[in-house]
Amino acid sequence: MDDLTLATEIVSRLQQKQFIAYLCGGCVRDQLLQRKPKDYDIVTSARPEEIKKIFHVAVEVGMKFGIVCVKFKGQIFEVATFRKDGDYIDGRRPENIEFSDEIQDAKRRDFTINGLFFDPVAEKVIDHIDGQKDLQRKIVRTIGDPYERFGEDHLRLMRAIRFATQLDFALCDTTWDAVDTMSKSIETVAKERVREEFVKMLMGQDPERAIVLLKESGMLNVLFPHLLKDGVVFDKTRQMLRKFRPFTDETFALCSFLFFSFKEDNQQVVQFCEKLRFANKTHNQVMAILENGERCFHLLDLNVASLKRFLRQSNIADVLNLHCADCDINELSKKNYEFAQQSLQKFGDKLFPAKVINGYDLKEMGVPPGPLYKKILYDVEDQQLLGNINSYEQAIHYVRDKWLQRERIEIEKFEEEKI
Repeated sequence: MDDLTLATEIVSRLQQKQFIAYLCGGCVRDQLLQRKPKDYDIVTSARPEEIKKIFHVAVEVGMKFGIVCVKFKGQIFEVATFRKDGDYIDGRRPENIEFSDEIQDAKRRDFTINGLFFDPVAEKVIDHIDGQKDLQRKIVRTIGDPYERFGEDHLRLMRAIRFATQLDFALCDTTWDAVDTMSKSIETVAKERVREEFVKMLMGQDPERAIVLLKESGMLNVLFPHLLKDGVVFDKTRQMLRKFRPFTDETFALCSFLFFSFKEDNQQVVQFCEKLRFANKTHNQVMAILENGERCFHLLDLNVASLKRFLRQSNIADVLNLHCADCDINELSKKNYEFAQQSLQKFGDKLFPAKVINGYDLKEMGVPPGPLYKKILYDVEDQQLLGNINSYEQAIHYVRDKWLQRERIEIEKFEEEKI
């Protein structure tokens, strides 16, 4: 069964127990726009205790907010009780909630397009906030006073831009005026939440428009004061995002956004990744790709071994795609890019030669354990990549003739039968 069928069954069970129950939020919006919902959330008049009685495998994940996770036929669904939010003190979440009715629940939500309900059993849309009209007009509008909505959760300032660019909608004038006026409030939002929202913008349908709106609202300068200050860098970044959208890989999306900022000052990228608290793995991958993008301009100067090492990196496709885009945007020669592509076809499996000797072999030859092992093995692999070593015997002779004499290592006689 697909998720919609399962969610419909949950709604049906609640209704059979005489409770009101609907699908809610983004899944309703996406269905009406004929987009595939990421997940299905359910809202009901049933209280958490009543939900748990109906669905025996259920866990309260937000008791304070009346949210229960229901495990139904192997899938997890959030089921929330209709509620009215109390005062927002910290610009993120209400201090308390009151269980309420469906109208109050709809009115507490952020945007009209996200405040719709859908009864999948009766196949009926329930609209208390004129959300359907805004969907038809392709408008992002807050429910009620925009200053009040954004004051409740400052992240909604970014979400307004994300929905507009993700859905190719316009921001209504009053909503945009509030975003523009309150843009500095985004600074109070936890960096992890900002990171998640920003990545969603990059992965959306129009990341170029997203950064333009962030810049126009002033949020870009508040979030990243040292990034994209230069107009030329900003324009080139727009072109880069336009070239590759929509993105399917988060790391590549980040690299595309940061590429020209890195060329201007790589410390800007370091600060960006640290400020938004990206995982070390993501941070390191981004830096490696951007650094190698600069090295692409010197591929024709590399010897065969260095070239092969460069081309066999796991992220080489991303590196070369960014380099090619860089050449297009700056109207530069693509001779290094073309050379790299030709070399990839030419070398094939020769980029990854099987190891012919290892540390145990060096130990048998009398090489004392230590940093020298790594140097010798690296050098041997270089000779393999150059085509000078193809066998165990050749590797042993090479190490004995070059390394053991040069380093003046005293070794015992190496038995010829081992060769």
